[in-house]
Amino acid sequence: MAKLNSGTRVYGNLTVDTFAKTSSTTVTSLTAAATAGAGARSFVTDANTAVFGTAVSGSGAISVPVYSDGSAWRVG
Repeated sequence: MAKLNSGTRVYGNLTVDTFAKTSSTTVTSLTAAATAGAGARSFVTDANTAVFGTAVSGSGAISVPVYSDGSAWRVG
């Protein structure tokens, strides 16, 4: 954990200040959902849909948060 200023903390690629911010990635760069485990979260910049709960696929132009259900990454 690194301390940037009076209220900011960094945990790996998660920065916590007055909000939490994860770095973005592409769908193909995500760790396998089973490896990440259910409840893992990330943010992708190349999704094909923004429909909540849909399994995410890449090569699009939509930036969305995603979560692992333990077997697939899903929009949300």
